[in-house]
Amino acid sequence: MQARQGVMRLGEALAGAMAELGIAGYGNATRLSMTELADINRREAVRMTVRDALRQWSRVPERFRGARLGRLSASELPINWRKSWYLSGHVGSGKTHAAYAIYHQWLSEYVHLSRLRGIHIWPRGVRIEYMPDLMNGLRAMVGNDQADLEGATQRLEECPRLILDDLGAGLQSEYADDILLRLLEARYNNGLYTGFTSNHKIGETGYNDRILSRIAGIVGSNKAELKGKDRRVG
Repeated sequence: MQARQGVMRLGEALAGAMAELGIAGYGNATRLSMTELADINRREAVRMTVRDALRQWSRVPERFRGARLGRLSASELPINWRKSWYLSGHVGSGKTHAAYAIYHQWLSEYVHLSRLRGIHIWPRGVRIEYMPDLMNGLRAMVGNDQADLEGATQRLEECPRLILDDLGAGLQSEYADDILLRLLEARYNNGLYTGFTSNHKIGETGYNDRILSRIAGIVGSNKAELKGKDRRVG
């Protein structure tokens, strides 16, 4: 009985997190039979699902939690979001909002496709990363546990759906460029979906030619520039 109640609480927590994202269909997480509960692997899957859901949802800035593709016009999303893309534009033009709308759409699709005997599994195959924070985090690992750095870099290289927000922002260094080149090289070679936002067009980001070549190779012609006034200042 105690195990049953524990899983139900986990299921309810997951359903709440999914409701925040506007993703339906999580009722099954709270209606498991005692036979199913006897499967410890299944219970652990529920725990991992809730943990990953809450962790990833907590990383979405409050301002962008309502970003959805259905609320964007063609001029606000002038690229094919199902293929790797590059979206540039000046500050406040709506690039990050569009990126989170795409991110939420991929989450929704992964959630409905990824199931374990009726339980939706939180998608680890889609990530959005703010470039200055990402590079600072990786840089902070240098000199500590090399295995942590290698693991973090490998997860980025292998993530099926990755969006890099604000490319070209923050301090650039030879070390940071080396990490970025390795990441882009792996994603380009493996044909993995990668989206980019930047205040600059590809050739104006300040990166070296090797990095620019990989970005261009990843997105091809699927790139566009958002125009218009800064939405933050009206």
